Amino acid sequence: EKAEIKVDASGFVGAIVKWVLIIVVLQIAVGILGWTDFAVILGKVIDYLPNVIVAALIFVVAVIVADILQKVVVAAAEGARFTYTRFAGAIVKWAIWIFAILAILRQLVIAPELVETLFGAIVYGIVAVFVIAFGLGGRDVAAEILQDLKKKLKE
Repeated sequence: EKAEIKVDASGFVGAIVKWVLIIVVLQIAVGILGWTDFAVILGKVIDYLPNVIVAALIFVVAVIVADILQKVVVAAAEGARFTYTRFAGAIVKWAIWIFAILAILRQLVIAPELVETLFGAIVYGIVAVFVIAFGLGGRDVAAEILQDLKKKLKE
């Protein structure tokens, strides 16, 4: 909005459908003209189109889900009187966007090994954050549990 670029989902999907039809008609015309090499290239483009369509659907769903979940998180956090509610909403929104971008790149078969490595690194990073947070935060509780267990074993 700030850049004055307006993108709506129906216009985006409509543009994809338009270009799919143009490419299919072009392949038929090229086949009739006997330009086999160009027809083969267009055939490969047509074979790749389902990946583009699924990637576009992932994009549209990510836009909708990210917006809805951001609003839900902000509303829930404000209801619970948390601070930094908009920051929490932004984290949720950007997390969805990052996973959507990785899914789109994977669907389009763009550097799949790199995408898998990045996805694994993100997941392992999130797990490490939770392990450290619960490990440090639960240290006192764990000490109490171990003390109780030690007392019971002595009895």
